[in-house]
Amino acid sequence: MRSVKTAPEGWIQFLRSLACDNKLKVVVGHGVGAATDGETLWVPALPEKLTPDDLVLFKGNAFHEVGHIRKSNIKFFQAFSKEHGSFAQFLLNALDDVFMEGAMATWKKMASRYLLDSTMVLINRGQFRDGSASLGEAVACYCLSYLTAKRWPTVGAAEIRIEANLRKHLAEHADKVVPALRNLLDAEFPAVKSTEDGAALALKIIDLLKMLAEQEQSQPSPSADEDESQDDAEGSSASDQSQSDDANESESEPQGDDKGEGKKEESDTKGEGKGDGNADESSSDPKGEGKGESKAGDSKPEQNGDGSGKSEDGADDSESDPQGEGKGSGKAEHAGSESNSSEAGEGNDAQDDNGASQSGSGSQANSGKSLQQMVDEMLKEQLGNQEVFDKGSAIEELAKGISSGANEAYKGQPVIEGLVFDFATGAGKSEGFADGMPVVEADKVMANVIADVTGRKANVMGNRLRALLANREETDEYDARNGRLCERNLHRFALDDSRVFAKAEERVEDTAAVSITADLSGSTAMSRDGSSVAEQIRIALTLIEKVLHEVGTPREILGFAPNSGQLNCMVKTFGDNHRVALDRIAGMHRLVGGDCTPIGDAVLQAGARLMGHEAQRKLLFVITDGLPDDVEHARDMTKTVLQGGVEVIYLVIGSAKACTWLQSANIKFAHAENAEGLIPALVSKVAEFLK
Repeated sequence: MRSVKTAPEGWIQFLRSLACDNKLKVVVGHGVGAATDGETLWVPALPEKLTPDDLVLFKGNAFHEVGHIRKSNIKFFQAFSKEHGSFAQFLLNALDDVFMEGAMATWKKMASRYLLDSTMVLINRGQFRDGSASLGEAVACYCLSYLTAKRWPTVGAAEIRIEANLRKHLAEHADKVVPALRNLLDAEFPAVKSTEDGAALALKIIDLLKMLAEQEQSQPSPSADEDESQDDAEGSSASDQSQSDDANESESEPQGDDKGEGKKEESDTKGEGKGDGNADESSSDPKGEGKGESKAGDSKPEQNGDGSGKSEDGADDSESDPQGEGKGSGKAEHAGSESNSSEAGEGNDAQDDNGASQSGSGSQANSGKSLQQMVDEMLKEQLGNQEVFDKGSAIEELAKGISSGANEAYKGQPVIEGLVFDFATGAGKSEGFADGMPVVEADKVMANVIADVTGRKANVMGNRLRALLANREETDEYDARNGRLCERNLHRFALDDSRVFAKAEERVEDTAAVSITADLSGSTAMSRDGSSVAEQIRIALTLIEKVLHEVGTPREILGFAPNSGQLNCMVKTFGDNHRVALDRIAGMHRLVGGDCTPIGDAVLQAGARLMGHEAQRKLLFVITDGLPDDVEHARDMTKTVLQGGVEVIYLVIGSAKACTWLQSANIKFAHAENAEGLIPALVSKVAEFLK
């Protein structure tokens, strides 16, 4: 454990670490939303500090996209989508997400935590596809939510809502389709170990739905025969009643039959049929003349939407009122399932278990349709590319709200844009560009000239500068065979492991990281006293590079406002060696001459890159000759970087008037008229900078 204060855990540091661990290239901003092509991860421009929920959502999305890169076969997915259509694509995406996130959760505990927590953020916000749009959406959403809830039960809240919508779309076919779908998922999904396996399961699900539809088509519909017999019975009963005035000896069926004519609930005080059966297994005599208990399947159930409908004949020859209501305690088998009180769909709206009307586009649109019709329409649906729990879309929506100023939580906060972290295999060997920036061409001849000027001055200043870069006291704890008992290791007694003690030692380490960004704008090319500021900046950079090399501090060197037109150019990455850095510093003279001095943007990008470094202490040196183009913007960006945990120190070469804006903004700086005086000026202020 460390006694020093840890660096802020922002999304930039997390993203850089994730890219490094997985050997990826990450691009922030550049007008691209959250996405991946299997090799590069893109994220939109965002402020340095996110709210806790948004940070969880960002990290969850990053793990999700990295999971696709590590586990999913994106090329196969694209070919499968092209061959089988939109519904199959959406279904495979859902199944692949479950498989992939499960693999990521096994790979790293942190991934499991953020994948679950980010999903719960979307559920709590209601930002997910719940299957209400169409049957195809409902089937795929149900597959994902049902399987995900088996791993993370807290997702069950979304599963209940999605299943309810699925049953609405399926209407009277729900009790046949949903259990069959669930059984298939239970039996087949444990064998899914790749995108290809997920595709095979997706096709099996489609085949299952087709098979159920064909079975319904091949079997004669019992409902049609029963409707005819009930119509005959009703006609006979009506004829008997018109010919006889003795109402006490006539028996008729309750109104509210399969035709959906009449009211949903009508009762008469003279008679009630009491029952306690389940709604799904209810059966009744069409005329109410059956004696004794009827068996399931003997006749069609009739319900009034409140679970009633199965009548139990308590005594023989009992009389029933034509408008008597059968009251029962029947319960729907699943939440969200619909009652079948009006199968013909004429005049009555379907109701759910709670009696709420569901006359919307879901159940009413499918009411009376055969399963074959539903499946045919489902296979033609265009479902789009949005995922069920689409964290990437949520991040894009967040970024758009911030950039437009609509998101009040981020009002006035600048966004980090233009960052590139390239840890892909072979990235270090590429010539010309590094992390999306042009690399300065080395000049060994000029490097030797600068070396003659600087001499051994850097060695003298190294020890004094070390105090600025060193961390305060740190404590490391490690296992030992003697020392104090460690509570975290007591479980090892049961494993016959003697490593139950712990020792601690204190030490001081140089674990700071430094970034230097140097001014290459046209103003630095102006000569004074036989030397230009650009030359003095190169000499100062050489001295600082030598000092940091002596101290052993990891460092990065950038140049801003080069004549090539980009914001920055790369002089030295954290991975480049000392000799390469010296040669490239000397070659910076070829890039001097930018037409502006965008100090604010340069500081923000260099600071953001440094925020991603794992070091405890982070320092950004800005070497310049004077005023920025936009003083207010430069001041605001400097404060933003400071708030991100990076110490910013300006090193100003030239006129003292150029320091006025730094003094008024209370920003740390050291000033010297030339490069040789810069390092002593910096060292003299070490005590002030450490406050």
